[in-house]
Formats: sequence, C-alpha cells, structure tokens
Amino acid sequence: MRQHNQKKTQKPLLLITGASGRLAQLTAQVLKNTYSIVGVDPRPLGNKVKFPGIFKCIDNTKRDLDEIFRRYAFESVLHLGRIKFTVRQNIQNRFDHNVKGTHHLFHLVKNYDVKHLLVMGTYHVYGAHADNYLYLEEEAPLRGGQMFPELVDAIEIDHMAQTMMWRSAETSTTLLRPANIIGPKLNNAICRLLKNPYCPKLLGYDPLMQFVHEQDMVQAIQACLIHPTTGIYNLAGEGPIPYSAAIRLVGSKALPVPYTLLASGMGALAKTKFPFSRYLLDYFRYPTVISDRAFRRYYQFSHEQTLKKTLLSLGHVQS
Repeated sequence: MRQHNQKKTQKPLLLITGASGRLAQLTAQVLKNTYSIVGVDPRPLGNKVKFPGIFKCIDNTKRDLDEIFRRYAFESVLHLGRIKFTVRQNIQNRFDHNVKGTHHLFHLVKNYDVKHLLVMGTYHVYGAHADNYLYLEEEAPLRGGQMFPELVDAIEIDHMAQTMMWRSAETSTTLLRPANIIGPKLNNAICRLLKNPYCPKLLGYDPLMQFVHEQDMVQAIQACLIHPTTGIYNLAGEGPIPYSAAIRLVGSKALPVPYTLLASGMGALAKTKFPFSRYLLDYFRYPTVISDRAFRRYYQFSHEQTLKKTLLSLGHVQS
C-alpha cells in the first residue's frame, strides 16, 4: 500500500526509529547523502543536535506513526528504537514501547510494502551462563530471559523479527545481534562503566568480552542497507578479551567487589556513577562470546578499528 501523492525524490526514503539515540545520529550522518531520512523517537532531540533529515517526536505505539507511513513511501526501515532497561524506567511502559511499538511498526512495514527492514537486536538474548560454549552462532538457543525478566522484551523483539522473515516474503528482514557497542560518542551502560576511573569487577570472575567500535557498527548497518537480505547475523569486534584486560586498556583500575555484595546493592548502585543493571551482572561472571563468521562472509566485512583502538577510544590515556 504505497503512497502515490508523495513528492518526487531522487534518494530512497529511510525511516530510523530511536532517532534521538547517539548510534542513530551517527548512522544518519553517514547515510544522509544516500537516503532521504525520516527519524522518529518518543524522546526529543538534544538542544544542540541537528538531525540530517525530518525528525518527529512520536511514539511507535501511537497512530502518529501510521500517518508517517501514509505520507512517506519508505524503501527501508532501520529499527533502533528499543528502550534499554533502567531502574527508573517503568517496566510496563518499557514493555509497551518495545514490544507493542515494535509489533505496530512491523505491521506498518508489511502493509506499506517496505522493501527492507533492518532490526537492531543484541547478543544479550543468548544469556550469560556458566555452560556457554565459546563462539555462539546464530542458531544457539536464546536463554537470556530465563533468569531476568528485563531481557524478555529484547527476546520478544528478536522473535518478532524472525516471524517477519518467514511471513513477509516481500520484505527482506535483517536481524543484527551485536556485541557491546562502544565509542567516544556513545553513552550506553558499558561506555559509562568503562569511562569511570574505577570499574567494578566481580571477585573470582574475569569473563571474555567482545566490543564493536561505533564506527564499525555504522559501517555494518550501511552494508546491510546497501545489500538487503533476509537473515540473522551476529556482529562482534576483532576478538574477545578478558574484562580485566579491557579495564587496563581504557586506563581504568579494577575495583574488586564480591558478587553477593554487588547483587544485593543493585538498587543503590544503579543511582551512582556505576551503571550496573541487575540483568547485566551475569555477563560480568560468565562469557557470552559470539561468532560473526556468517556476517563477515556474506558482506565481505572487516572491521576498520582494532580491538586496542576500540577500547582506547574510551580511555583515560592516549594511544
């Protein structure tokens, strides 16, 4: 159901959800010469942010989004709009936005014959478990919600994206499951943690972790949009590294904390400069190491940023 009275444009139209987020803004800046971009987000843009396209402050669950699809004939949709868990975020509101909002968005994508849907998932859906084997591939079971309901919405979005793949053959649906995305311009939990001069480290644990530089993440998104395909792809950085080594590379110092003490003090700790969320604790105990061999092979993709440069981009010391 394409809109026919839309003004002619030489560039294909791209919708970006979660457009107020920093990763979305970085991505939009790279794609602005290739696409005419419309961004939507229930959060307003920052005072000093200039979005390279049309920005609408709307919620994915509202009918305002229907009007956006009626007005613009999008060729591609980039879904970056999942609200991450925080102690201040009402659980029901977050679930409504993430799950109901995504369901509404996918319904519009299907009804308006969008050619390509790119969904940003997370490697957290695999869960952190003592029996995880190294280099989890895309077929591995999604066990992230077994212990922590905070991850249920992420897994539900993942499942909805997979359903789109098989029920909407007219739309190429790509689902990315990246590892920790970090960089100097991002402000997510892992970036805030590693930017501290002291990083909490669970006594007796030093799991392998993976990091993707923000620039490499944007390049991966661009590659998916240029060559749309239906599939699920992990995305990791150059290689895994022990958490303690990552702390040293960014120029911070490890702050050893017993697991029981940290787990019992999560409510108070989350309000301080240490941005641990309860569900993240197990990722600092057990390794969740993913394989992105399928993504590299299909897209002929290689990361421009080494692991060392990726971590140094956050650090307190110069490379």
